[in-house]
Amino acid sequence: GIDGERGAFGVRLEGGAEAGARRVLLAVGMVDVLPELPGLAALWGDTVFQCPFCHGHAVRGQRWAVFVPDPAMIEAAALVRAWTDDVVALTDARWEVTAELRVRLQAAGIQLDERRVVGLHAAPERSDRLGAVAFAEGPPLGRDVMLLRPPQRQTPLVAALGLAVDPMGLVVADERRQTSRPGVYAAGDLATMMQTALGGAAAGMLAAAMVIHDLTGEDYPLK
Repeated sequence: GIDGERGAFGVRLEGGAEAGARRVLLAVGMVDVLPELPGLAALWGDTVFQCPFCHGHAVRGQRWAVFVPDPAMIEAAALVRAWTDDVVALTDARWEVTAELRVRLQAAGIQLDERRVVGLHAAPERSDRLGAVAFAEGPPLGRDVMLLRPPQRQTPLVAALGLAVDPMGLVVADERRQTSRPGVYAAGDLATMMQTALGGAAAGMLAAAMVIHDLTGEDYPLK
């Protein structure tokens, strides 16, 4: 937990320890709310992931599936064509694909499977790698990679601070990475949809620099 105000925050740690802080920089990321899909948890973050820019190059040319639970995600199926020619969009039987969209998918070289997904199977030789997607009916679909973007939520720590968030649930921070609560800064995935390691590192560097400027001006006011 964190309470207090700018210049005098109190931070409660596991085990009952406490610490004081003049400023707080939140860099705790987001919580992925994974669908209850058997086999997913064991594969998440390796061959099942949400960012093609982070993982795509390492699995280029392989058999990809893109989980498309609503029409808004269909663009992602076209996006991954940058890394592979073998793409299957999975609608999970949640929405009706229009005739026009079917033509566009075919023109883009994207296959379509509209069956309800019931689980993921690991590869026979590697339990940590995706091998196939299982459906409520019909045979499984052999796949090496799946792109899946689950809903996200803030950590309980961030939620308890009462910070302003945008319509996507992301913490609002200004160009100095300052949040709506004075003295609390935010960097990384909790404040952006572009969730990448390099982007998070860059935001962290900027936030740290702004904190140092803030503290220096407080300790050695020359203006």
